[in-house]
Amino acid sequence: MVEKMPIETLVIKKIEDLDDENNEIIQDESVKKELLTFIDSIPNRLIKKEQVEKVEVRDYDKKVREMESKLSEMANQIERRRQENEQLMRNAENMQNQLSREIEVNEKNTIQYQENMKLMRENNDKILDLMNKNLEEQKIETQKANARAEEDRRRAEEANKRADEARRNSGGGGGILKKIFGNSYEILMC
Repeated sequence: MVEKMPIETLVIKKIEDLDDENNEIIQDESVKKELLTFIDSIPNRLIKKEQVEKVEVRDYDKKVREMESKLSEMANQIERRRQENEQLMRNAENMQNQLSREIEVNEKNTIQYQENMKLMRENNDKILDLMNKNLEEQKIETQKANARAEEDRRRAEEANKRADEARRNSGGGGGILKKIFGNSYEILMC
């Protein structure tokens, strides 16, 4: 028995011209050994007598037609599958092309998005710097305004003190209080 069955088996009749010269046996041992190795390597199959069936001649033509019909059907199936495979290959190629285009568009969009994000970050940084600068200026102006208000309050307190002192010194007599700026007053003596 062989591991793999042969694809085809040939049966040939004996050709007298191919016999050994003078019907002699080969004497050279190396050739004999190679020939035996070759013969042993030929696939063979043991056919038992019970496996052999008779083939009716009248059924033979019918079987040939059936085999031809099956062969034709198989050829049609093979052609259909070939066409289906070609269509699948075209579809796969189209999908590959479409995916390539989508990847290219996505890469362009990603680059554009990254550029936009970079511009946004730069603008945000500029705005943040401007806001920080304005905040610092506001702090300085607020400190100046607070200092002026404190100075005005201090002057007003001094003016009030001078007015009280002037009233005490004048013995209740006439001084005129004149408003100068904000909460500041100046006392005019008469």
